[in-house]
Amino acid sequence: MKKLILLLVMTSVASFAFADFYRTGNADTDWSNLDNWTTDVEGTTPATSVPGIGNNNTWYFLDSANGSTTVLDSSLGNIKATRIDLKSANMVLDGATINVSNRVNFGVSNANATAATEDNRNTVNVTLQNGASLTTWMAYFANEQYTDLNLKITGNSTFTITSNTWNHLQGVGTKNSNTTVFIDKGSTFKTGTLLTVNGTHSLGQNSTALWDIKGNLTSAGIYTTDSAGTQSTINIYGSATVSTGEVKANRSNSFLNFIMQDVDFAKMSLVADDTIVDNSIDAILTGKNLANVNNFTITLDLENFSVDGDFDAGETYVVALIRLTETLEPFDVSNISIANSDKMGETWSLAEGENLFWEDSTLFLKVASLGSSIPEPSTYAAIFGAIALAFVAYRRRK
Repeated sequence: MKKLILLLVMTSVASFAFADFYRTGNADTDWSNLDNWTTDVEGTTPATSVPGIGNNNTWYFLDSANGSTTVLDSSLGNIKATRIDLKSANMVLDGATINVSNRVNFGVSNANATAATEDNRNTVNVTLQNGASLTTWMAYFANEQYTDLNLKITGNSTFTITSNTWNHLQGVGTKNSNTTVFIDKGSTFKTGTLLTVNGTHSLGQNSTALWDIKGNLTSAGIYTTDSAGTQSTINIYGSATVSTGEVKANRSNSFLNFIMQDVDFAKMSLVADDTIVDNSIDAILTGKNLANVNNFTITLDLENFSVDGDFDAGETYVVALIRLTETLEPFDVSNISIANSDKMGETWSLAEGENLFWEDSTLFLKVASLGSSIPEPSTYAAIFGAIALAFVAYRRRK
């Protein structure tokens, strides 16, 4: 009898430790407030512990969580979950570290949730900030119809998807949905599988996807869309580092834009006597191949061209845009449209002659510096310090 009682107690403890948690409609953003959680979908059983702290469970943000915001900060330590389902919800990871052993569903259709409709769409807003880290085996973006997902990775934060066995990470997982992903400078998104920006196997019909990449993106490959009625846009800024396999567009409504703002100086090389001084410099996009390039609309946008670093006025430089990692025939530069070259500002202009060309499997943009680089704050401090010392010396002489 004692053994039976002990077994029942142990079973009860184990089931409690791995209980599912449901986010209530409480507007309180405090993760540790027990009023924000129940352990049944009806919301009748209040939680007696906080999910993710010392246990590994599934979190459901379903109909009752619509419009509420949940904030997880670094004081919570290393948070664990088996799975996270977000229907219509706002989540902010503020320096928090979360490890999800199964998957994260951004916009989800399951038996516990009311299906979204055209008139009652899901909205999922997720922000990683202040060095936050979210690691999961797999993620599904806009995994239910009529879902709008906004994902922001900022403040040197990292989003990691560890799977390298599934064929695709679906940037839009179903029809009639929209995804916007922003990767800020210094922040990272990385996945071991293929990133399909908009749908796979006709899943993303009548949907849009926009990826704004100012930071770091690593993937096994980047595909745009293979679904009808879709639009896929990838904006890669000058500060970005994109490392991938092939980049492939399956439909003509696929847009790849290089936006030359805040170009990392590590991606630039001086040109002396018409020779690139160092053509092993970092490229903005590194990959095996750009396949089906005729299905892409590729634009090089030079409006407000700017460089993050020191450069010499009156010199000519090249920016390494794309580097092919295998010996493949590069596509013709005539596939790229140069936009806003007359709006580069007072500091930069296109260099004379051929300014977009391939050399040693690297696509270069050739530019000329017209003015001096903006001094660093330390330079300003030194200048003002010198002025102050000169003023003191002048006063003493008087």
